[in-house]
Amino acid sequence: MDVKGAQIGSHNTQINRYAAAAPPAVSWPLLVGRPPLRADAFQSRSLAATTAATVLVGDGGTGKTQLAAAIFEQARVGGVDLAVWATASSRTAVLTAYAEARAALGGGTGDVERDAAAFLTTLAATDRTWIVVLDDVADPADLRGLWPAGPGGRIVVTTRRRDAALRSRGQVLDVGVFSAAESAAYLTAKLDRDDPDAALLAADLGHLPLALAQAAAFIVDDAVSCAEYRTLLADRTRRLADLFPNASGDDYDRELAATWSLAAERADSLAPAGLARPMLLLTAVLDPDGIPEAVLMGPAACAYVGGTPGDARKALRNLHRLSLVSHDPDDPLASVRMHALAQRSALEAVAAAALPEVLRSAADALLAAWREAGKSPRVTTRFLANGVAWLEYNGGGHDALMLHPLMTKLGTTGGEIGLPKRAHGLFTDLAAAATIMLGRLHPDTLAARYEVGYWLGEQGDFAGAAEAQERLLADRIRVLGEEHTDTLGTRANLAYWRGHAGDPARAAEETAQVLAVQLRVLDPDDPAVLSNRHNLAHWRGLAGDPQAAADGSAELLADAVRILGPDHPDTLDTRRNLAHWRGLAGDPAAAVEGLDAVLADYVRVLGPDHPDTMHVRENLAHWRPAELDALIADSTRVLGPDHPQTRRAQRMRQSGQ
Repeated sequence: MDVKGAQIGSHNTQINRYAAAAPPAVSWPLLVGRPPLRADAFQSRSLAATTAATVLVGDGGTGKTQLAAAIFEQARVGGVDLAVWATASSRTAVLTAYAEARAALGGGTGDVERDAAAFLTTLAATDRTWIVVLDDVADPADLRGLWPAGPGGRIVVTTRRRDAALRSRGQVLDVGVFSAAESAAYLTAKLDRDDPDAALLAADLGHLPLALAQAAAFIVDDAVSCAEYRTLLADRTRRLADLFPNASGDDYDRELAATWSLAAERADSLAPAGLARPMLLLTAVLDPDGIPEAVLMGPAACAYVGGTPGDARKALRNLHRLSLVSHDPDDPLASVRMHALAQRSALEAVAAAALPEVLRSAADALLAAWREAGKSPRVTTRFLANGVAWLEYNGGGHDALMLHPLMTKLGTTGGEIGLPKRAHGLFTDLAAAATIMLGRLHPDTLAARYEVGYWLGEQGDFAGAAEAQERLLADRIRVLGEEHTDTLGTRANLAYWRGHAGDPARAAEETAQVLAVQLRVLDPDDPAVLSNRHNLAHWRGLAGDPQAAADGSAELLADAVRILGPDHPDTLDTRRNLAHWRGLAGDPAAAVEGLDAVLADYVRVLGPDHPDTMHVRENLAHWRPAELDALIADSTRVLGPDHPQTRRAQRMRQSGQ
């Protein structure tokens, strides 16, 4: 059954169903995020990071992340109060890391963008010391408005990009390959011996740290000399020109591919033989910055790899052993990392006809693990990042995979965390593929079309959303009938967007019609029924009948308390709406009394800085304008100056309320 069309609330009355836990006490020093494990035989290099903002720039595999991790660890050893490590491969990843830090500081609300803004405000004002590492920035534009700053802080950024915008932010250090001396020191430490051909091998590998690590692992595990490895390497050159768009003219690109190929063969030969390569392919179509271990240990992954969970884990450890992946079992959400170039090298050797099976198995494994992982911000962001990475390969002849259930999960989750445009685009593609493969009137096609309309509305195109739902409604009636739950959900959604588009009277009338049918075909305690009762009261109030809205809210409140409990966020929101409509119906004393009472419960249940708590204070300020200044100050601090709630409070003050 579609449920979005019957969701409680709208712009000013929408219920937040996720109650925030009481803020925990902060124990200093505080670590947020997990830096990568230090590489064996780590080389500190000769770079001098001397400013509060340092940007480490270089090609893939040069060791930027390891250097950042060393700076990060040095700060922690030196007693820094707050240390935050964030994978910054997308704007969403940065926002979520900041929100996680805000929650760790005891001020999280569950809204990623609000919490991220509040975290940056905290850094700017605190007298505590801090360090933030933004690792693997893919696009400097992703950091617009997200650069940390503050008197006691330090920021370190790693990236392959060399944009001028980064140079204006702080000290830019170019991280190149190892020097000859560093390569020699590295190989001597890794091999635990002096090899006369080590210098020649380092030159063959272009002194690239990642290539040196993989070659050394192969040499140690196979007990071969550097000269023997050089002979093997010379026989296995492969094309990688498209993987290293290197304008500087460095010529180590082909050797790196040969290194990865040899390492993969060696891993696949270790017991249990033949399982490492399929495990490598699964990791190659997921997020290079961290794959949850559960994805690669689940039934779908085991079926593709061809072994038990124990076998799959051994295959993964063999990849780790040969430095093809990094496996950190202490970090279950980002346990497995694989360099993006290594991923592309692995997939380059796969026949085109075999890739859909890899993608399907990875999607099955990812979706199954995601459903079991919970809904915390870090869980959501990590799994979403893996889904997006998988999606990048889901094209070019793989249209059947467009209908995989993972596509729906990606679209819905993206929308729920504040990316309605991405959700709309994904569901548009899904609906187009379903139309071609299943037909325009297939139930799955209709379900995708419903999502297209919904997320169009969430972007602010209310009229467009209503038109989309109106077209869908005709087809759902034709296929499913007038009283099917999906048909009723579409009718409710159509009324919802018509109300937002400026016709609350029609929205109230149509909502009442849907509600009458729901009360006949559904249990009266069904969430869809409660949601539509809430919406009906709301639209009646906006249509000019606040008394009817108050009466409807009062009736709904009794049922909400009985069904959901007195402290459920939906129940609290119904109490707030009841007080609001009573005031507009001519009883301001009742409004103030009701809002004061529910405000105390909001503070107790959700906390003083929760957005819903702020919303109650906004309603109170309508009746007690003297409280506006304090509300605006707190809303600016918690939500930011550009948040709609902050702007509404500012407009109230300007209008003299």
